[in-house]
Amino acid sequence: MKSILVALALVACVVAFPMPFIKNGRPNQSHKVSATPDIPVWPDAFSATIISQNLSDPFGGTLFFRWFWDNTVQKGRIDGGFPWKDVFVIRTIIWDHPKGVQYSLYAVNDQITCYTEDIPTSQYVPDFSNFTYVGESVIDYQTVYEWADQSTRNPGEYYLYFETKKQEPFRFETLDENGFQIESTFFEFDEGTQDPELFKIPDIIKRSCNAPPSKFDL
Repeated sequence: MKSILVALALVACVVAFPMPFIKNGRPNQSHKVSATPDIPVWPDAFSATIISQNLSDPFGGTLFFRWFWDNTVQKGRIDGGFPWKDVFVIRTIIWDHPKGVQYSLYAVNDQITCYTEDIPTSQYVPDFSNFTYVGESVIDYQTVYEWADQSTRNPGEYYLYFETKKQEPFRFETLDENGFQIESTFFEFDEGTQDPELFKIPDIIKRSCNAPPSKFDL
């Protein structure tokens, strides 16, 4: 669970989004206790547009990325701009679970660099079975359901906000034991089968993929 949250958090260009007031380490929204809705279940296939902000570091920046997943083929993909080697690059990550391989592609101008490694975790779709319903909240004048995971299963705290009408994810918040705080907001979420071509790498690029150098941060 923590792996996907950190992946979401570190993976997002600047978009003007109203920042909630921070109190006691996390945003302070108004709450209204209501009847408990069904626990969120992540769809088997979807695409999403996400903005992630590092709230624990004023210079941590804001990242914009697209996330794709299709359980039928057991493959996922993330596209976005990222700082890498002191430059801003377009990075694509493709997870091929049947082969157990992660492909990381970095595009700088007309150059593409590809690295492969073993997929670091088997869990790339969130599991909310340990989340507890908190109540209704209002974020950016939208009513949302708030769920929280403060269990000892993972260090830190995790908060999930779902739209009350569409029952789609609206925001993730993570706060780890070291005070590292990430806010990831979903600006678009479409459930449905994804085009298999999204998870294919052109042969000319795939032939050039290498294992990353030692101590290399993908």
